[in-house]
Amino acid sequence: MLKYFLLIIIAFSTLSAKAQGFLEPETKAFFEAQEQEYYDWLKLNDLNKFLEINKLKVQKNKVSLYLKNSLQSDDSLDVAWDNAQQKAMQEGQKLGEVLFKQFIHQFEIPADSATLIIQGRSSAMFEIKIEGTAEGNIDIKEKIATSRVS
Repeated sequence: MLKYFLLIIIAFSTLSAKAQGFLEPETKAFFEAQEQEYYDWLKLNDLNKFLEINKLKVQKNKVSLYLKNSLQSDDSLDVAWDNAQQKAMQEGQKLGEVLFKQFIHQFEIPADSATLIIQGRSSAMFEIKIEGTAEGNIDIKEKIATSRVS
């Protein structure tokens, strides 16, 4: 009888953990620790010169990491983004994809449970939203309307 009671307790605790998703305390603590690791990666790749971590938002089935402009203006961010984008393109990648792949790797989450948002000082002027799809694709939506002339 005790054996069956323990099996029922284990089954309910497993269901409870699945229902909490990413909100389990130890999972949230892991994500918070990964923020510093992600920043260290940004620094290692000189991306911290124009991007810094703004906040981490953990929901039941979604983890969102917000990066923000660390420069004086969105025009400066636009220039820095373009330069870093050109460097990434030389290696056959898009900068947004590189940032997103590192995010899901560092945080050990599936792509379709992740959102990476890069914001300028004014989100009306500069915002990039990157999300993974269930099919394994990366969807990048850019809103860049700075006053810089190309």
